[in-house]
Amino acid sequence: MSANAHIICLYEELSKVLVTNCKRKRGPNGEEPLFTCVVTNKQQSLHFTLEHTREIIETSDMDKPSISQDWLWYVPMNLDKESQDFVKNLSFLSSSFKFPQDQGLHFLGQLLSRMGFDVPYVKSVGEDDDTEPDDENALTARGEVMEEDEIQVVEQP
Repeated sequence: MSANAHIICLYEELSKVLVTNCKRKRGPNGEEPLFTCVVTNKQQSLHFTLEHTREIIETSDMDKPSISQDWLWYVPMNLDKESQDFVKNLSFLSSSFKFPQDQGLHFLGQLLSRMGFDVPYVKSVGEDDDTEPDDENALTARGEVMEEDEIQVVEQP
């Protein structure tokens, strides 16, 4: 097995997300990747795509005339073939939405939690070990407890 294959296997094992395909699409700001993914628990699999998009926002600042914002579009696939209980348990993950890429870790935590995985609480550097979150499944890089409705979801047009 090549070094790259080992790296991919490690990422898949750590995240539980298998990336089965990556296509490059022409977007308004250049080529953008479209990832086809699957997360499988012991009983079921969730197939979905994540599309990276970049928006360029013009500003009135002469020193920085534009800024970019990276987004991920989440689109679940084949939910019509799944049980109603499975789809209901996915909650907001049963519909398409876009969110800021920097919320990817929180998205992953919610996805894994909805798929039945135990999701550990991630503490920020320097946080007391005695501090426990209110929700065992909360996950953020900043060590804050976040609820599912705190993902900045932007509805699909």
